[in-house]
Amino acid sequence: ILLKLSIRAIAFEKKVIALGLSASEKLSNQEYIKKLEHVINNSEYFSLRDKNSYELILRTCKDVDPNKLNLIQDLALANEAFKTDRVKKIQETKDIIKIGIIWICLGEIDVTKFANNINELIEILKEQNFVIALRYHGILASYALNIPCISICYDVHRHYKNKISYLNDIFDKEDALSYSDLSYEELYKRIDAILNRNIEEDNVKILDEAQEDLDNAIKKLKL
Repeated sequence: ILLKLSIRAIAFEKKVIALGLSASEKLSNQEYIKKLEHVINNSEYFSLRDKNSYELILRTCKDVDPNKLNLIQDLALANEAFKTDRVKKIQETKDIIKIGIIWICLGEIDVTKFANNINELIEILKEQNFVIALRYHGILASYALNIPCISICYDVHRHYKNKISYLNDIFDKEDALSYSDLSYEELYKRIDAILNRNIEEDNVKILDEAQEDLDNAIKKLKL
């Protein structure tokens, strides 16, 4: 859909600005690649949020002008809520441990109330001792808030690997567990590691980089 809309916009001489996109693990459809090359080369500004996607496009899209590709942080990390409400360190383990679970689909299981804005989501996450997440933005929010998180890559879909790897790279975390090969043993091992260490981290630099990228993107929009 994004490619179709971008191609239409370019045809009508409208500016296309793509911010912090991510590619699938592989690109092989030649028709899709040609359309992607056309969009990148004719965009006012085209950016990706992870090195894997950036390098994949450079390798696969032979006719793309490398100067048209930009690498930025996920602009969601520029949200002020992550700077003001960050958890400073893991709470001391108590008799009752609260685990936040952000799954792809939970069926009839009701884990917690639904949060429809970022402030509600942050308040829910801050109540947890740690989070187990398959969803990209659940992992992002947990890391940005310094809440311990076990990331699971939902590798059923090819577009997840680059996105999740990006988050674990910039926040210097362990590689995500594979959903396809997930085992109780590996999950319990990660949980035990979290419960037996105290972590104090400062992610402000990453959030500041995202803010700078957002400011630059806004300048592009004003041109």
